[in-house]
Parts: sequence; structure tokens; C-alpha cells
Amino acid sequence: MGETFPLSSSLKSVADVTLLALSDPIRDSDVHFMPADELISMDDHPLTSVRKKKNASLTLGVKLLRDGAIDALVTRGNTGALTAAAKSSLSTFKGIKRPGLLALIPTKNTSVAVLDVGANVQSSADQLYKFAEMGVAFQKVLGIKNPKVALLNIGEEAMKGREEFRLVNEMLTAAKHLNFIGNVEGRDVFQGVCDVLITDGFTGNVFLKTAEGVVEFVTDTLGHSLTDQAKLNYQDHPGAILLGVQGLVLKVHGSSPFSALERAAIWAADLVNAQVVPQVASKLGDH
Repeated sequence: MGETFPLSSSLKSVADVTLLALSDPIRDSDVHFMPADELISMDDHPLTSVRKKKNASLTLGVKLLRDGAIDALVTRGNTGALTAAAKSSLSTFKGIKRPGLLALIPTKNTSVAVLDVGANVQSSADQLYKFAEMGVAFQKVLGIKNPKVALLNIGEEAMKGREEFRLVNEMLTAAKHLNFIGNVEGRDVFQGVCDVLITDGFTGNVFLKTAEGVVEFVTDTLGHSLTDQAKLNYQDHPGAILLGVQGLVLKVHGSSPFSALERAAIWAADLVNAQVVPQVASKLGDH
């Protein structure tokens, strides 16, 4: 029969759950199990797999979201395939050509919204600028009145970094509707210097996973002498939102345990109830 994972009462109390998978590891009468015929693996080419594997759990989930059969999609599947499927099936926010993955990372102050953390390996200056606008809109929806925006770079000076980073620095500096504080280095992010951190998906993903690795090393090394492990544990800040598409898509780590998937689903229910995605889309048109 294999290992089973009973659904927690916390998740049952906030959401009706549909499971898309090759087999049902939950076997809970409160869960609607929808079998998938195939799976998109981590090694599959994103575009090719989305086109050829129409009945994979990931592509079926995006279609259910598009058709309004579900309110949110939570997955730990192939990031590239997820982004490709969402872009092809879901409409994007006005003015947004490429969605970005937004992750909330705890800092000394409040959580910083980091994007992109993996949806786009490379981004133009225009795309980075749009990430800034989406990040600001997201943080405003969460209650931060005038979010501080920073650009992750190899130095604080405006001329540092690749050409697209130098260009977007100029664009953000000239944007009167954005509270841009300039470039920041990775070591300063956790001091809480900004509310929105902008970078390309390659750099953002490396930054995120490096931070997670350092946290795991510190907690493993110091053990119970670390007083605030829960705050630092990335599994307590589940998933990244694919921001920029009309629908709530939450991506969690491919190696995440089932408990992290549950926490992500609970967070997704909160985001749906708060109408976060529609509010972000609306705020993008406010300036």
C-alpha cells in the first residue's frame, strides 16, 4: 500500500482539498482524489513536457484553476513547467509579460518579498522593473503603506552589476511612485533594510537556497541554543507565489515534506480569502 499521509484538521478546517497525483497517498474521505495519467519530472524540458503531457498532474491543476474548479494550486513540481503552463493557460496582469516567483523571507524586522526566485533565469531591465511594481503592490495588500524597494547587487553603487541592473537602477530611481532605496548586498537583506527585494530568477534562487542552507547549518550546529529557530525555518514560510497571473499558484520546494505542503495549502487558503491576487492586480493600475 505504501506510506500514507493523513490530512491535518487545521487544513480541513480552512479548505476543501483536491489531490492530483498518480496515486492517493492520503486516503481521506474529506479529500477529493483526482488521478493523473502521467507526471512531469524535474528532468523534463518545461515547454515540451507541458505540450506533450496534457494529463500530467501539474498541467491538469493549472487547467482546473483556469476553469474555476479550484481557487488555488499548490505544487512542488517542475518550476519551469509550472511557469510555462501558467503562462499558456492563465491570463496575466495588465502590463505584465512574465510572472515572477515571490517568496517571503523573514528578516530582523518584517518579512521581505523577494522576486524573482526562479521563474525566469534571465530578466531584462523592463521585467525587473515590473517585478518591483508587483512586489510593492503585494506588500501594500499585506498592509505596508510605503514599501521600500531594493535591488540585489554586488555593491551599493548605482553603476555596479550587469547592464540590465544598471539600467533598472536608473528606471527605479526615476519612478516617483516607488520608494526605491538603491542597491543592497545579500548580507544586508536580513537586517530588514527593505520590504521588496528585486533580482533575476537565477540570482534570487541561489540567494534563497543559500540562505536556507545557512539556516539549516546554524540550527544543526547550535541546536536548542538557537532561541528563534521557528522564525528562521523556511518551512514555516511556505512556498513562493507565481505572481503576475490571474490565479493563485503556490510553488513549494521539490524536496518539501508533506507537512510543508499542508502549511502551504493553509497559507493559500488565507491568501484566497483575503483576495490577495485580485488586489495586487488592481493596485498595479493605481499609478
